Amino acid sequence: CVESRVGEGTFIKAPSLSNIVDPFSMVMSQNGKLDTDLIEVRLILETEVTAMAAQRRTQAQLEELRQTVEEMRADIENGGNGVASDDRFHAILAEACGNEAMSVMLNMCAGMLSKTRPITQSIKGVPKIALKDHAAICAAVEAQDERLARRLMRTHLNRALRYLNKANR
Repeated sequence: CVESRVGEGTFIKAPSLSNIVDPFSMVMSQNGKLDTDLIEVRLILETEVTAMAAQRRTQAQLEELRQTVEEMRADIENGGNGVASDDRFHAILAEACGNEAMSVMLNMCAGMLSKTRPITQSIKGVPKIALKDHAAICAAVEAQDERLARRLMRTHLNRALRYLNKANR
């Protein structure tokens, strides 16, 4: 990657995962079938990321996770769909797993899936179900119960896949 600085010149930046992944995700987001494929990738990765986060999370990350659940609850109670808090919840879990490569990969998937969440969250009842899922996952992460956290995330993502398929019919 190259960086230009006015009055200083052009410099080669140190490579990073995001320098590689960001352009890739932009190209891949043009593929319509990719939405279902990405949820399947998330199903594989994010179930393990959530289990890792249950073991590795810091107290500060746990507080952030709790806060996003409460923000999602407030948004839904006020007639919203909770999408912004939903996105943040998954990003915090990715960060809490303590593995930068996994975090970058999941954030790439999340970025490419950002257009699907408003679609699935517009299905009647889905925001409240997602909120319930997030609260349960948060409790498992708080208890540092990696098996339960993994199982709850798998259920949550399988449900998201069903909603996406339903919305695309």
